[in-house]
Amino acid sequence: MEVNVTHYTDDFEKINQQYRTFDLFIGVRFHSLVFAAINLVPFIGISYDPKVTTLIKDFGYQDLITTETVTEDLLTKEFNKITTEISLIKESINDIVKVKSNRIESIVKQIF
Repeated sequence: MEVNVTHYTDDFEKINQQYRTFDLFIGVRFHSLVFAAINLVPFIGISYDPKVTTLIKDFGYQDLITTETVTEDLLTKEFNKITTEISLIKESINDIVKVKSNRIESIVKQIF
């Protein structure tokens, strides 16, 4: 397994380029999980907040893990499940991202 540490940037294209190199992302923060999803990277979300819980449930392929319940065993279980079903999960992520993008586009059109 390779681990990369990257310096902070607020350049969204650089962020997306970095995410596209990931096979799997493990994250806590909402926007980090969103970046993973829009780049079709399966993620293991660890919830600390209701919006993260909702996001994890929306994608529906992992069991809910919170900052209070996270263990090495739970992470390993999710990792194994995701890597076993990675093609199906990527397809599912793509479908969900398309639906959410279309919904956002529709809302923006109504506003403007």
